[in-house]
Amino acid sequence: MNVIELFAGAGGAALGLEAAGFSHLACVEYDADACATLRAAGLPCVEGDVRDPDLYESEWVGCDLLWSSFPRPRRGGCYPRSHPPPPLTSWRH
Repeated sequence: MNVIELFAGAGGAALGLEAAGFSHLACVEYDADACATLRAAGLPCVEGDVRDPDLYESEWVGCDLLWSSFPRPRRGGCYPRSHPPPPLTSWRH
């Protein structure tokens, strides 16, 4: 089975998906250093912004899995150290 991965990062999820038997059609990532790491691991990296429609190839239509690991805001980006996020238990209904 094949997979397209968005927000691939340095390839942690990609390695897990490969170990689970998936074959990557593409790992889409914006960060140049992360792309270099993906390429060094032998993964097909497409460098660019996932919002750019020119990034996507027609042969990707019909892939078996679209995987996305959305980026997490950096510490301090959303919650400064003086106001940490509430514990997860307070978000449950």
